[in-house]
Amino acid sequence: MDWYEITVTVHRESEEALTEFLRDLGVSGVAIEDSHLASEARTGGWADIVDPVEESDLVVLRAYVLPDVVDEHRRALRCFVSRLSSFGLNPGPGLIVTTMVSDADWAHAWKAHFHVLHIGRVVVQPSWLAYTRQAGEVVVKLDPGMAFGTGTHPSTAMCVELLPRFVSSTSRVWDVGTGSGILAVTAAKLGAASVQAVDVDSAAVTAAVANAESNNVDVMVRKGTIETLDGQADFIVANIIADVILELLPLVHRKLFPGGVFLASGIVSHRSDEVREAAAVHGLVCVDALMSGEWTAQVFGREEDVSCPGFF
Repeated sequence: MDWYEITVTVHRESEEALTEFLRDLGVSGVAIEDSHLASEARTGGWADIVDPVEESDLVVLRAYVLPDVVDEHRRALRCFVSRLSSFGLNPGPGLIVTTMVSDADWAHAWKAHFHVLHIGRVVVQPSWLAYTRQAGEVVVKLDPGMAFGTGTHPSTAMCVELLPRFVSSTSRVWDVGTGSGILAVTAAKLGAASVQAVDVDSAAVTAAVANAESNNVDVMVRKGTIETLDGQADFIVANIIADVILELLPLVHRKLFPGGVFLASGIVSHRSDEVREAAAVHGLVCVDALMSGEWTAQVFGREEDVSCPGFF
């Protein structure tokens, strides 16, 4: 099915009014490109890496409509934009551009860049590609959908690389911020005694459930955080960002069984010392770390455990 993308470039003052007008037209979702969001992300701790962008007072709103209403919507938008100044709003350029796009492009184009991936003895297999398992390999079929985690990102790849070192047939594993479920499913395929996974994103929960089912493994997936999980775990993994990991640290020590391990990834390298020092305050000692590009994965044990013979 073909769709039309309508982009409207206006001054930031007009963003809210235009968004509401698009909703009144029946557009269910509006994407907004705003250069100021990059600054807010940096100062607000939303993300550790934000690509630099040129600051501007202009915003771009993108809406997607079916062919039978595109002309009607375009006329209505032109009329509304021409009236913005009468509402006391700065319309900016008020530029409206319409482009036809294909639904198939959205749904499948990204798949061309996702290939079978070998990480140690773990093989991540896109669910739509064929692969013949070789002796000793652990094959994880994956369709990430809209969730994070394909194994191609360094923070995920490092976790997959480390999992076989710590997951055994007696391990009770928690995956906090599971995304696509790649780490939870891998742990289950490695033979973990039990695996639980949580994420605050409903799309991630849906993807993780589907991936567990397609791999025929038992993973309990729920919407929530580490506080949603009852009891304790032998191995906790959180592949998120530094700020969220810092929030988890006070809970991790008491959520780990004696001798348990916490694997924290998604930490941009310039914040690795900050996470390590904060962990120490909460009784967690960094016993190993991997680096890949600008990303770091850190392995922690409880302070009272790491000095015991055979801990690591």
